[in-house]
Amino acid sequence: MSYQHILVCVDDSDLSLKALEHSIQLAKDLGSTVTVLEVLELDPMIAQDYINKGQSNVLIDRAKDYILKSLENIKTQYSEDHVVLNIQYREGFSISDTIIQTLAELHTDLVVMGSHGRTGLKKLVLGSVAQKVLAQSPIPVLIVK
Repeated sequence: MSYQHILVCVDDSDLSLKALEHSIQLAKDLGSTVTVLEVLELDPMIAQDYINKGQSNVLIDRAKDYILKSLENIKTQYSEDHVVLNIQYREGFSISDTIIQTLAELHTDLVVMGSHGRTGLKKLVLGSVAQKVLAQSPIPVLIVK
C-alpha cells in the first residue's frame, strides 16, 4: 500500500520528534506529503470565554504562540528534505478527538505518532492519546517508540 498523505502528531516530546523523523523518511521513500499537527488541549474552565465569546486569553495565547513557532521551526528544519511538508495547528478539548477530526478533514491515509506524549505518564504499552487514536482511527496508525 502506498501512503500519499501522512499526518504526524507532535507535542515536543522526544518520541513525537522521533515520529516526525520516521514520517519524513517514509515520505521521502514513498513520495508522500506530510502534515505536521500539534493540538493545543483547551481546559474548559480556562477557555470558556475564549470559545464562547472570542475573548483573548493570555495563557492560551502564550501556548498558541509557542506551538506556532515550534511548527514553523519544524517546517524550516525540513525545508531542504525534498518533502512536501504542511503544518497544522488545532485547538480542542480532547487531543485524540481533534486528531481524528483532522485526519478526516485532510483526507490523510496514515497517522504517525509517538507511543507516549510529553505528559510523562507512561503506561505499560501506550499513552492515553495514542491509545485513543489507535482505537478510533479509520486509517492505519504507526506508533513510534
